[in-house]
Amino acid sequence: MTIKLADLLHLETTLARLGASGQRAALHELVGLFIKVIPEVNPNDLVAIFEQRERFLSTAAQEGIAFPFAELSGITKPILALACAKEGVDFGAPDGEPTQLFVALVIPAEHPRMTMQLLARLTRLFQTFEGLRDELLALESAEEVFTHFTQVEAEL
Repeated sequence: MTIKLADLLHLETTLARLGASGQRAALHELVGLFIKVIPEVNPNDLVAIFEQRERFLSTAAQEGIAFPFAELSGITKPILALACAKEGVDFGAPDGEPTQLFVALVIPAEHPRMTMQLLARLTRLFQTFEGLRDELLALESAEEVFTHFTQVEAEL
C-alpha cells in the first residue's frame, strides 16, 4: 500500500514563511508546526531527536531542500510538515548552499521501514516535478503551499 504524502500534511503543519536563519532555529520552528497536531509530545524532546539526527548526518540535500525526520514513540501515524524559507537557512547542505524548502517528517518509531518509504516517495516527487521547489517558494500563504503540494502529489 502506498502512503500518500498529502494524507500526512495538515494546513497547521504548513508554513509559507519560515523566519529562522540558522539550523537550530529552523528545527524549533518545524517542531512548533508538529506540536499543533500532536500537542501531547514534549517539544524539547522532539527538537532533541531532530538535532541528534542532524549531528549524525545532515538531511539537507542539493537544490535547497532538506528532509529532516524524527522517529518518535507514542504517535500512531506519520506527520509531514512543509516550510518555505525564501531567504534560505544554513542547514549543512553538501553543496554549501542555503536551504529554502523544508519537508519534515515525524514517523512512529515502531515503524522504522516507513521512514525510508516516505523519504523515497518525497525524493521521487521532487525528481518527477523538477520545478516544484520553486513553485512552492513563490506562493504567499500556507493555504496556497498546502493546496499546491497536495495537488502535485496527487499526480505522482
